[in-house]
Amino acid sequence: MTTTCLVTTRDAADGELRQLRERCPNTVVATAIAVVIGFGVGFGLGALVEFGRTACIVSGVAWSLACLGGMRGSVTQLRQRTRDLATGQIEVLEVRDAVPFLIAPREVSDDPTLFFELPDGRTLVLVGAWLSETQTFGDAPRAAEEGYEESSFDAYANHLQPPWSFPTSAFRLTRFAATGVVTRIEVLGDYVAPQTANVSPVRIRGDRQSYLVAGRSS
Repeated sequence: MTTTCLVTTRDAADGELRQLRERCPNTVVATAIAVVIGFGVGFGLGALVEFGRTACIVSGVAWSLACLGGMRGSVTQLRQRTRDLATGQIEVLEVRDAVPFLIAPREVSDDPTLFFELPDGRTLVLVGAWLSETQTFGDAPRAAEEGYEESSFDAYANHLQPPWSFPTSAFRLTRFAATGVVTRIEVLGDYVAPQTANVSPVRIRGDRQSYLVAGRSS
């Protein structure tokens, strides 16, 4: 079997843009609040130890920068969100016969973590519990007993019964390139049990859903 991956782009539909906004909310206000609180805490601590006014301001600025550094992930996500909304483009990957790999998750929220080595030398990485939700595969959300059964937990990598079990021998995935938000996976083939991998081809960051990176895991 020869692995193929066709990558195209198209204009995102209104529903897909809505998914992007819901998945990556605007964090400008939260960032501003964190900076203000950080300045207040730093200034207040400076006043408590009887620093001069200038020293209190310096302390406030230092605390603000520390808070901003702590929100670096949110700032990065906001920048990526802005880029995706500005372009209004969505990426479509149609993958066939790519060998899937499963990595032991760092946290429950990272389960499952799957990756596929593509023929152009890049690697597609998919991370998170959203892979265990039926709406990811174009179906309506269903009750746990309809898709997420105890018998499917170990039988399928994403813990869902067919037709939602994943990975499969062929699938079409739509995603926003900058944020990595996946709007849908369309199953085009049969379920394929993934091989076990010990090393992730990418550093998993926050709650990002997908990565398309240069290079392979080996």
